[in-house]
Amino acid sequence: MIHALEPWSQFVDLLKPAGDLVKLTWRPQDPHYRADIYRQLAMNIAYAYFQYFQSDATHPEFMPLWNSVFLLQPNPDDVYYYAPLDGTRRYRIVGDRGSIHTLHFQFGKGMMGMVYPPGRQISFLDARDLHVGPGGRFEFLVSADRPRNYAGVWHQIDAGTDFIMVRSRSYDWGKRGRRSAGDRVSRCAAAKGADVGDRNR
Repeated sequence: MIHALEPWSQFVDLLKPAGDLVKLTWRPQDPHYRADIYRQLAMNIAYAYFQYFQSDATHPEFMPLWNSVFLLQPNPDDVYYYAPLDGTRRYRIVGDRGSIHTLHFQFGKGMMGMVYPPGRQISFLDARDLHVGPGGRFEFLVSADRPRNYAGVWHQIDAGTDFIMVRSRSYDWGKRGRRSAGDRVSRCAAAKGADVGDRNR
């Protein structure tokens, strides 16, 4: 069933109160502060498009989260990726370790900025917990229960898990970076970047 959409102007009207956030700054009359708030609002709208329309937990793909364009804070050394998951499914994450100094995988429920109040981190996997093969390749499986006879790297996730967030840090982004992806095995495939996926079994 297709529901009738409200007119575009109504969606725009929903954004208007956001301009009042400038009143919460230290110097609400300062035009530079006002410009920064407007920049932040425009950035958040662009960023939200990726979060809500890039993919879903049935066919997840990593999307750019926080980086040199979408700023959570002015930290140019960390780059984040996000993908939606369904904790009742199994996902295979594969990637290329590259020259990244720090690589973390965080699993949680209620991604910050998508629900209020924000949810929580449920589990965590560090690159040091992975088996990194020749050429930097790695692979691991995530699911609520370990599949029978599965001998590879497995990370248990809670059935309530609804996202994965990848955090990477480099001291030289000019070198070969991380790539990752995934397939649903209940689709994610290769990280010089990052992606996810899942395959029912």
